[in-house]
Amino acid sequence: MDKFHTLLNNVNTEKARAYYVPFSINDKKSYNRNDSSLFYLLNGEWNVKGYDCFEDAENFLTDGFDKKIPVPSCVQYFGYDYFQYVNQKYPYALDFPHIPNLNPIYHFNRAFKLDFAPQNKVYFVTEGVDSCYYLYINNQFVGYTNISHKVTEFDITNYLVSGENTVDMLVVKWNATSYLEDQDKWRFTGIFRDVYLLTRSSRHITDYKIESNVDGIDGIVKFTNNSIDDITVKLNGETKIVKSSKNAEFIIKNAIFWSAENPYLYEVELASNDEVIYQKIGVNSSKVENGLYLFNGKPIKFRGVNRHDFHPEKGMAVSLEDIKNDLTVLKSLNVNAIRTSHYPSCPEFYNLCSELGFYIMSESDVESHGARFGAIDVSALEAKKKIADFYADSILERNVYNYENNKNFSCVVMWSFGNESGWGKGFELASKFFKEVDNRPTQYENIRLYSWDVLSNFHNDEHYKNALIDLDSMMYPSTTWIKEYYLKSDYKVRPLILCEYAHAMGNGPGGLTEYWDLFENNDNLCGGFVWEFCNHGVSYNGKTERYGGDFKEPVHDANFCMDGIVNSDRSLKPGSYEMKKVYQPLLFKREKDIITIFNKFYFINAIGKLKIVDNNKEYELSICIEPRSEIILPCSNNGTVYLEFIREGDDFVCAYEQFYDEKFIPTNKIVSDVRIDENSRYFNVFAGKSRYLIDKLSGIIKSVNVEGEELGSININTWRAPTDNDRRFRKPWEEYGLRHPSVEARSIQVDGNEILFDITLGTHSYIPYLKAKLKYSFYENGVSVAIDYTQQATIEKSNPDHNMCTTNGLFLYIPRVGFKMDLDKSFDTVKYLALGDTETYLDVCSYALKGEYQSKVNDQYYNYYKPQESGSHIGADYVELTNGKVNIRVEGMQSFSALPYTADELTDCMHFDELPEISTTELSVDYFVSGIGSNSCGQIPTINNRVPQSGKGEIFFIFTKN
Repeated sequence: MDKFHTLLNNVNTEKARAYYVPFSINDKKSYNRNDSSLFYLLNGEWNVKGYDCFEDAENFLTDGFDKKIPVPSCVQYFGYDYFQYVNQKYPYALDFPHIPNLNPIYHFNRAFKLDFAPQNKVYFVTEGVDSCYYLYINNQFVGYTNISHKVTEFDITNYLVSGENTVDMLVVKWNATSYLEDQDKWRFTGIFRDVYLLTRSSRHITDYKIESNVDGIDGIVKFTNNSIDDITVKLNGETKIVKSSKNAEFIIKNAIFWSAENPYLYEVELASNDEVIYQKIGVNSSKVENGLYLFNGKPIKFRGVNRHDFHPEKGMAVSLEDIKNDLTVLKSLNVNAIRTSHYPSCPEFYNLCSELGFYIMSESDVESHGARFGAIDVSALEAKKKIADFYADSILERNVYNYENNKNFSCVVMWSFGNESGWGKGFELASKFFKEVDNRPTQYENIRLYSWDVLSNFHNDEHYKNALIDLDSMMYPSTTWIKEYYLKSDYKVRPLILCEYAHAMGNGPGGLTEYWDLFENNDNLCGGFVWEFCNHGVSYNGKTERYGGDFKEPVHDANFCMDGIVNSDRSLKPGSYEMKKVYQPLLFKREKDIITIFNKFYFINAIGKLKIVDNNKEYELSICIEPRSEIILPCSNNGTVYLEFIREGDDFVCAYEQFYDEKFIPTNKIVSDVRIDENSRYFNVFAGKSRYLIDKLSGIIKSVNVEGEELGSININTWRAPTDNDRRFRKPWEEYGLRHPSVEARSIQVDGNEILFDITLGTHSYIPYLKAKLKYSFYENGVSVAIDYTQQATIEKSNPDHNMCTTNGLFLYIPRVGFKMDLDKSFDTVKYLALGDTETYLDVCSYALKGEYQSKVNDQYYNYYKPQESGSHIGADYVELTNGKVNIRVEGMQSFSALPYTADELTDCMHFDELPEISTTELSVDYFVSGIGSNSCGQIPTINNRVPQSGKGEIFFIFTKN
């Protein structure tokens, strides 16, 4: 047994080919491969034994087994090895092509019975094994293969006997090309996709290509026979015999063109000897022309997400039903495009996407992100280039497999060479390869040979200009950068696509509307892909939503895997609804008594039912809006109007809008006699039936007492439990004292029913971060608190808004300016008029409806798996809390939250199931609150969505007793 896994090459594998499963001419026609008599699925229970290293497995064929486990699966779920989540770093020494000597290896074994004729060929096929394997049939070595995410085929005919046979696979955790699989994911091991046999004629179809184009109203389908035998091709009622190495063209008159909007497929039947292949294809065109990306001639937008294979209880061993469920969820969220990050998906995924309608960016299994951490004597880009040069042939091979396996799927509209691996010889070879074999566009974000600091000059770089690539791809450029640099540049040979543009980690992502305002109004911006589809929280040993570090793994990246637009179980979170709203296919506008509805689809009419609620009068219309056209409807001249649209054939609302127009009447401030007593330390204020105790040293209300009911203090508040998207700011926020500021009163003035303070907020060693004038005005029914503040501590680089990751160590902005009350947990009922029955923020609120809502405080906290800020409601007119005896009403704020946990409890807790027993209700009311952004990896909240550096406001606290 040779150490092939320490080498770069495959041994005895068949040449890469298009994916298909043949049927016997005697089989019933079907598009389900399980119905083919030539298809023998080997999924199920396999014997398995684990070894610490290659050397320990010397006698694997006679050693026996530890247990039986299902295939497909990941061995970590069955007690082998350990769970490990890593984003960027290599989980072993950066010493390519060498891999650790202690390199776990797993012997998989099963028997199968096969009766086949002597003239038959039998192929052993796997669709995904991490990271490589040795194949033995009946104790004879057949071959070796690496590349985890590809369809691999071995000819095992000469190793078989008629009847009972055995298959043994030695699956190795790491191999010499694992340096090209450093993706942001759990590092699972195993046979994680289907494994099967194909029993075929000795002469059979080996490979073919189907490509299409659009010619006016007609479709052109070109079939190329890459097999040694002739192939009879039937398409759209026409039959042609295509000779070996020849091609034939089919003209489909008045064709129905395939798109994600209308995924119409034509049936193709291929026959040769005693085999037949059934396939469905779409007719479409995908190209870049004059600096625009055009699909079927239209400058469409990719409303996309990145998607890994992941299931909380199975790891990357997702089933076809799991994939169908994912795609159903994505359809319901108005997603039309998927990037297969960062490797090709299984073949049936592409079939489903062709049937259901998704534009696919098929990405090759290449990422060497971890090279940047080993760049001691060179830059990160140079370190990646070393790997791209050394592994040139392997990078090309991975791109060849991506192309060959997936070339005939109609959903694949562009190719990606890989992810975050710099540029070098391997990518030069890949770019030339794609230009030679296919006419679909290519993208690769790491084409740039420079850092973010010089992105303003990207269009002057000769390498960038001359690279054989069709789309300019970027990750997380800010909307400011796109406007100030990209859109103002004279050099727009390539359209811009954002392969990642909004990081959906934890609470968020914010700022989607700002990106889409740009995308919708610029044809050379063709959209982008949210990172990413789902959280990767592992369920194991009775615990759910575990992330990096929870398994005591030596290297990990904590909860950075919890970055999905939906949760691990595919349930939706507030960010899901925000993305769905931004991606919706209709645009609604209101002007006085007219509502305009624009159909954003490029190829289909928007047909369905439109519900309209106009000033509480509800009615329904059937509408049909042609592509890129609009209709006009009448409505009331004032008052609230709500519209929602359900497409014909759908069972969910795909588009909606609210035009809120209700006048809020604030509570009158009832003037009465106010008595202010003071001593050397405190003011005692008696107003109506309430008493307020104010500390002269800080200017803070230390006590509110309403008819003998003690409510506690009203503290100035500039802190929020950091969200995942606040991670770059948490340290400077804490250093400057935002979490527990020292509040110092500098001057005091009493004037009638008012007390005025000049205060500062700060901590030791730093200048105070905030100066403010506070004015308390006392009334019979409450206290009004006015503020006029200026932020002092502001450390900015030249242009922190231009791109991601320029904010390390910067103070920059305050998360909130307001007040909070830590109340008894008996204040458990909240009523409010604001945006959303779920949480909303300045840059995550387009999905929300404004209205009057009531709930329990316990339901206000959205349970992020790593606890963080949650439960805000923007656009608030009032909030009321009650414990049944005392009512607290607050007006005049920008936003509020009422939570069953304090900000400190949420800040300090690492897992949702470790939150303490509920003991309080924390009411926060904000003059100003910052948005969320997506700066865990993307842009910070834009300046309009941040707490201003100076501002004024007035909040009215109203206290009554039942």
